[in-house]
Amino acid sequence: MNVFAYFLRNSVIRLLTFVVGVGAVFWVTPHVLRCLGTSAYGTFALIIGLAVYYMLFEFGIYNSIAKKSAEERVKGNQNEIDALYTTGLALGVSSFCVIMALGLGIAVFAVAFFADAEFIGVAQYSIAIFTCSIGISVMARPAFGILAGAMRWNLLAFLAMGRTISTSIGALVFLTPELPAAENLLRMAIVNGLFFAMEGIAMLVAVRMGRHATVCFSSVSMEKIKLLLHFGTPLLVMQIGAILRSRTQIYILAVVLTPAALTFYSLARQFVVYMQDIISNAFGILNPYFSRLQAEGNADGYRHTLLEALRFSYTTSCLIGLGLILYGDAFITRWLGSDFLDVYTILFPLALAGIMEHGEIPAHGFLVGIGKHKVLAQLSLGLGVFITVFSFPAAWLWGFRGIAWVVCLLTLVNCMVLMPPLVSRAAEMPVWRYYRMLLVTLGPQVAAQVAYYYCIREFISPEYISIFLCAIGQTLVCAIVFLISVFHLLRKTHK
Repeated sequence: MNVFAYFLRNSVIRLLTFVVGVGAVFWVTPHVLRCLGTSAYGTFALIIGLAVYYMLFEFGIYNSIAKKSAEERVKGNQNEIDALYTTGLALGVSSFCVIMALGLGIAVFAVAFFADAEFIGVAQYSIAIFTCSIGISVMARPAFGILAGAMRWNLLAFLAMGRTISTSIGALVFLTPELPAAENLLRMAIVNGLFFAMEGIAMLVAVRMGRHATVCFSSVSMEKIKLLLHFGTPLLVMQIGAILRSRTQIYILAVVLTPAALTFYSLARQFVVYMQDIISNAFGILNPYFSRLQAEGNADGYRHTLLEALRFSYTTSCLIGLGLILYGDAFITRWLGSDFLDVYTILFPLALAGIMEHGEIPAHGFLVGIGKHKVLAQLSLGLGVFITVFSFPAAWLWGFRGIAWVVCLLTLVNCMVLMPPLVSRAAEMPVWRYYRMLLVTLGPQVAAQVAYYYCIREFISPEYISIFLCAIGQTLVCAIVFLISVFHLLRKTHK
C-alpha cells in the first residue's frame, strides 16, 4: 500500500469524525463560559490540564506496543502480540495506582493554586474525580496501542468523536446559568471524567471483541517489561518536553496572574490544540507504517513516504495556521464577543509556531517508527526547558502575550534549524532535500494565501457565513497551489 492509499484509507474518516467533534466543542463553549464565568473556567482549565501530566505515567507504552505489535503482525506472531498486550495491561494497573495516589495528593494541596475560596472545595472534588477517570484511561492505553498497531485508526476516531460529542451534550444538559459557578464546575468535571473513562473501557472491549489480542497472564515477564520500557523511555522524555513546551504556561500564569486571565490563554491554546489534533489525525498515524517498511527492509520506501507525508502535512498546517492568523479575530468576535479579542493576540504567535511545529508531525512518526527517537527526545526536552525558563520573565514583563511569543520564537528555531539535520541524518539523506521540500511547499503557499487574503479582506466580517466563504476560497487557493507543485514534481520525476 503506498502512502496516498494509506492516507485515503485511514485519514479521511478520522478527519471527518474529528471535525464533527470539534464542531460540538466550539458550539458548546459559549454555553460553558456563561455557566462557569471566566474565573471558574480558568479553574476548570487547570484541572483538565492535569491529564497530560497523568499521561506521563503511561511511560510511552502505547507507542511501544503499537510499533512492536505492527512488526509482529508482519511476522504473523500472534502469541508475541498477546504477550505485549498483557504486559502493557499489567504496567497500566501499576500506573493507575500511582496516578490515584498523585491525584489525591494534588487535591489536598489544591489550595495553593486557587485563590478564590468559593472554588477550593469544589476544585478538590473535581480533581479527585478527574484523576480517577484519567487513571482508567491510562490503564487502557495498551488497548489503544494494539488497535493502532492493527491500524484500526477509524475505530479509534469514532471512539474519540463519541467521547467529545457526549461530553458536549452532557455540558449542555447538566450546566445551567441558574446554578452557582462552583456547582457547574463540579458537574463539568463529572461529565468530562465519565466519558474519558468510558472511552478507555470501550478500547478494551474493542480489542477483546475484535480478537486483536488476548490476555495471557503467564506471558508477562521481566523481559517484556524491559522491552516496552526501553523503547518507551525516550517517548516519555518527549512527552515531558512537549508538556514543558506547551502545557506548563497556564500554571506559570496561575502563579503570576489571576485565574480569570487563564481563560484567555486557555481559549487560544484550544485553537492550536485542535490544529495539532487535525494534523495528528491525518498524518500522525504513520508510526506503524514506517515500522512495517523498516521490517521489510524498504529504506527507499520510507524515505519517499517521509518526504511525501511532510509535503502533505506542511501544506495542511500552513492552511490551518494562516486561517487562524488571517480570520481568527473575526471568528473570536463572532464566537465569544469583542470582550475576548485578547485571545487573538495570544493566538497569532501560537498559530505561527504551529505551522512549523505541527507540520513536522510525520517526521516524529518516522523517527519513532524506525526506533531512532532518542535524539528527538533530547531535543524535545531541551526545547521544553528553554521555553519554561524564559516563560517566567516573559509572564512578569508582558503577561500572557510575552509567553506566547517566547513559545513562538523558540519553536521556530527548533523546527527550522535543529530538526531538519536530525531527521535527514536518521533517514540517511542529504539535508538539502528536507529544506528544498520546506521551501517548495511553504513558499508558494504563504505567498498565494496571503495575496488571496489581501484581495478579499474588505469583504470579511465577523459573521460565520462570511468567514466560512473566505475559508473555502483560501482552501481552494491552497489546493490549486499544491496540485501545481505536485504536477511539477511528477513531471520532473518522469524526465
